Parts: sequence; structure tokens; C-alpha cells
Amino acid sequence: MAETVIEPVTGTRPDSAARVGVVISTGYLALASGLAWLMLSAMAFPGFFPGVFSYGRLRPMALASGFIGFLAISLFSGIYYVLPRLTGSPLWREDLARTGLLGTAALTLAGLVATVVGFGNGGDPFGFPWWLDFPLLGTLLVPLAVTVQTIRTRQEEGIYPSLLFVMAGSLALPAVYLVGNLVNLTALARTLGNVHLLGGSVQLFVIPVGIGLVYYALPKASDQPLASRQLANVGVWTLVFVGTWSSAGRLVYGPGPDWLDTVAATLGLGLVVAAFATIANVAMTLRGEWARLGEEPVVAASLSSAIWFVAIAILTAVAGFRSVAALVGLTTYWEGVTYGSIFGLGGSLVAAWTYQALPNISGRAVFSGALARRHRRVTVWATGGTVFLLCLAGLASGYAWAGGAFSGQIVAIGDGFDEAARAGSGLIKLAVLTGFFAMLGQLSLAANIARTMTSGRATTGEVLVESEVGGE
Repeated sequence: MAETVIEPVTGTRPDSAARVGVVISTGYLALASGLAWLMLSAMAFPGFFPGVFSYGRLRPMALASGFIGFLAISLFSGIYYVLPRLTGSPLWREDLARTGLLGTAALTLAGLVATVVGFGNGGDPFGFPWWLDFPLLGTLLVPLAVTVQTIRTRQEEGIYPSLLFVMAGSLALPAVYLVGNLVNLTALARTLGNVHLLGGSVQLFVIPVGIGLVYYALPKASDQPLASRQLANVGVWTLVFVGTWSSAGRLVYGPGPDWLDTVAATLGLGLVVAAFATIANVAMTLRGEWARLGEEPVVAASLSSAIWFVAIAILTAVAGFRSVAALVGLTTYWEGVTYGSIFGLGGSLVAAWTYQALPNISGRAVFSGALARRHRRVTVWATGGTVFLLCLAGLASGYAWAGGAFSGQIVAIGDGFDEAARAGSGLIKLAVLTGFFAMLGQLSLAANIARTMTSGRATTGEVLVESEVGGE
């Protein structure tokens, strides 16, 4: 018997797209962590950051590098990693998948440069000019084509839950990006589109794809089967139906129709349902394996990501109710939710799938368990502390603006925005300090991935080949 190895028709090595994406997203993680800290500093000390480095320019740069450069490219790489393993078929057009990631990275960098030199359109959240938005949309469609075509030719009869998650996410991101960048709309329509893009990027892309990758990586690392496919299905379908509506919770009491506020508040609770379904599934999968939390970075990162999902879901859902939105709407509360979505939830999801995949796509073991533990602890305390302080500062500003009591002082209604801003300024300054340590934690993850790719200990891993076995 002789085994004949057949290279993919494109001549590219299996996992080459995933490998390229991991390298690119790691660089963007380092860039995004630095820009996010500068953004917090500009928020707290605006006088020290004039012109090019003002908050108005640093914020879209931090969000673009965090959401697109780091999270989108990393999670697309995760999709390319799991698809062949879950379908039994080679990744369709691996060369196209790799080119799409490179194009997304290049266009994101061009958008950052355009923002710095003043060519940004001033929109939220990314502010790229239209002549970059539409080419970028084209590169975001590539993962959808690769995903659909690979699944269409699958050899496995069943559909593992992770496939549903990655299919939903690969379709959702280009859809919400298109909605958020439609031209010739009214001011209200543009505002709703921008909010939909920001919230939808998290709820319809980052969370579904990231949890789908966790559902693949966690059973592999823990040697335990996924506890419940039913709970996984509850999570993915709940996100599909409620994610797009709960985004409007950011504009409660805004110029939109009243029914939209009610729908956002009601369906926002669906995020909490999806979050608790996820954490229950992760916990049950780890039943009897809790000792692995200290020694297996994939297991620890998976549990951490589920906890962060619950936290972000609760913060989002609570703020959608009118009584709470009256205090926290248009304050730093939502900046805290966004920061936690990128570096808390997103960072943990990326760590979970990347640590499982690195030995297979690089041939090297994860470089340092100590760095993995440092990232996890700093994510809990420093990133979590930054989110808490920003949310608390938003609540303080809301009380001041509404004429409520804070710190024993009564601020009269109508004293103005300056008075409201000062009420939370001390907390924002503390967030700069915790944000600095959070940045160091994020750099720990970037360093661990980079060192694994370049100097990790050689190890055995899966080898993806398409093969025929025949007789001579």
C-alpha cells in the first residue's frame, strides 16, 4: 500500500491563510492596544493631545485597528483553520483566502493613515473615506465565499455547531459594514447605520465566530466532547435574531422612533440568554476537568471568554432600558462596553482558538504558559477595571447631567455639559492608569503568539493533506 499526497489545486500549503492571518492580527493587536491607551489618555487630558493626536482621531483609529485589523483578521483566520477540520474538505481557494486577509490588512492601514492626515469622513465608528470603504467591503466578502464553497463540498455528513457560528459571522460582518456605509442617507439613517455597524460587529460577528471557534478548541484541549449541541444552537440563533436590534440601545431617547427603543430594550435581553447558554455549555464541557485551568491556556481562555460574554451582554442589555439610558446614554459607559468587547471578550476569544491552533499551523508549542497566565490575569483585573471605571464615569456624568446626586453634591439641572463631564473626570483619569496595565497585558498575548511563531519549541501537530490510498 502506498500513500499518495495530493497538493491542493492552487499549489498553496494547507493552513497558509490561517498562518498569515495570525501574524498580521498579532501586529494589529499591538498597534490597537497602544492606540486605545492613547485614546483613553486623550479623553482624560485633552489639552495634551491636540491636532493629529486628538481624541476625535485616535478613537476611530483605535476602533478600526482593534475591530478590523485585530479581531476580524484573527477570527477570519480561525474560520480558515477550522473549516477543513470540520468539513473533511480542503479549504476552497486558499490563495484567495490569504489574499483577502492581506487586502483587509492593507486597506485598514491605509484607512488609519487617511484618518491621521485628515481624509477620514468623521463617521462612527471607523471613519474611513468612501474610496476605502467599498474596496474593504470587497475583501470582507472573501471569507463568506470561501466559507460557503468549502461547506458546500464537505465530506462530513453532520454539521458541527461551530459551522453554524462561522457561517452566521462570515455573512454578518460584510452585511453590517454595508449598512453602516451606505451613501446619500439622511442624518438619522446614517446615525442608526453607524450604531448598527458598531454593535453588529460585536454581536453578529465577534461573538458568533469567536464562540464557534471556542466550541472547536475547547473539546480538543480538554479531551471532552461539547456538552450540549442544543445549548450551542440556542446561542447562535438567539444572536442571529436579536443582535441587530439590540444595537439601537445606544440611542435610546434619541431621534429614532419610540418603537425602536422598546424593541432594543426587549430584544437586548436575548443577548443575556445567549451568554448564559454559552457559559453553561462551557462549564458543563469542563465538568471534571477544572484542574486544567491552571495548566492549559486554551481551557482558561475559553472560560474567560464565556465570562466576558456574560458581562458584556448584561451591560448592553441593562443600558437599553429607558430608566438606565437616561443616565448612561451618550456617555463613557458605552466606551467601556466597546473597550471590553475588543480587549476583554475579543482578546479572550482570540487567545482560546489561537493557543489551540498554533502548534498545528506553526509546528511549535505555545511559547510561554506564564505569558498566557499573565494575559488572562491582566484581562480580568486591568481590562476589567478599565471597563468598570469607564462605565462608572458614564453613570456619574449621567447623574450630573440629569441633576442627580453624586459624591454628596447636587448638580442643578441645566448646569451644562462641562459640569457633567467633570463629574466623571477623576474616574476617567484612573482608567488611564488601569488602561496602561491592560495594554501591557494585551502586549503579553501579542508577544506570546509572536514568540511561538518564531522561536517556540518544535512539536508535532496535525498535518492537513488531501490523500489517496491505493495499491501498487
